[in-house]
Amino acid sequence: MQRRWGVGAGFALVFTVPMVRFIVEVFRVLSAYYAFMVDFKGATGVAPGASAIVMPFVLSLTIYVAGLVDTAVADYRIRMKSRPQSTF
Repeated sequence: MQRRWGVGAGFALVFTVPMVRFIVEVFRVLSAYYAFMVDFKGATGVAPGASAIVMPFVLSLTIYVAGLVDTAVADYRIRMKSRPQSTF
């Protein structure tokens, strides 16, 4: 849309890393609870704490919002450049 390929790729890469970490932690928690449900006596019951899930989610959400703000600011700058200048 704005043809800012480098910035877009940078935000995508920086966003993807904590999001993948978040997904991995969610699957670890789910597997621990499903193992507990299926094999009650043999399950370890060890699951990551809440901070292991919350921190990557908050980080990826922050990066996502920063990307939205960057896009809005860049769009505003592009519109201001293409706007005809008044002569006073």
